[in-house]
Amino acid sequence: MIFTDAELHMMRVYARNYGLAEHTDLASTILMVAIMGGYMNRKHGPPPGPTVMWRGYARLQMRTIAL
Repeated sequence: MIFTDAELHMMRVYARNYGLAEHTDLASTILMVAIMGGYMNRKHGPPPGPTVMWRGYARLQMRTIAL
């Protein structure tokens, strides 16, 4: 309900191209957006902040439009 079908498809393509696990629920989908924004997903790292999420969502939008 939050992401469009085109955005979900783009995230599946992104995960496949970069060898990441595909999203299965909302939490993993949001993590994928954070990774697209530069989040490193380290074991003891802080959660992604608003700037990283904004960058990731902007990159997702650009890739979806280009699809």
